[in-house]
Amino acid sequence: MGEPGLAPHGHYRTGMGDMPTSLALLSGVLSALHLRAKTGEGSVVESSLLRNAAYINGVDMANALADDPHLSNFAGRVSDSGMGRWTVNAAVDTGVPAHVITASLLERFASRDNFDFAGKALSAMRMQFGGHHEKKS
Repeated sequence: MGEPGLAPHGHYRTGMGDMPTSLALLSGVLSALHLRAKTGEGSVVESSLLRNAAYINGVDMANALADDPHLSNFAGRVSDSGMGRWTVNAAVDTGVPAHVITASLLERFASRDNFDFAGKALSAMRMQFGGHHEKKS
């Protein structure tokens, strides 16, 4: 799991939401500046971290379904690589609220007893974006 106090090492895609969002925002700002230089008109530039993260996850899900339309290679047991557990423990140790990641970790635990399509989809996306193999029960 890595060194004590540090996040566990693994195969993680960098900036699943924040990097594409920053690139989209940069593109929007540059386009707005270009338009202003040509026309003198201002522009509103909008960007959404949540929307871009949802888009990236949608691409992962589409890729997983293209490889295996019924997700038959997954049992639906969402494995725990240690990163979520480490994050929740660090949040508790430092007194920082981490509601969403805690709920996500608890859902992974619940999936071990309730194999359903949602669990298969989560396992497939984790495999796509982080190379996290579903552990056998």
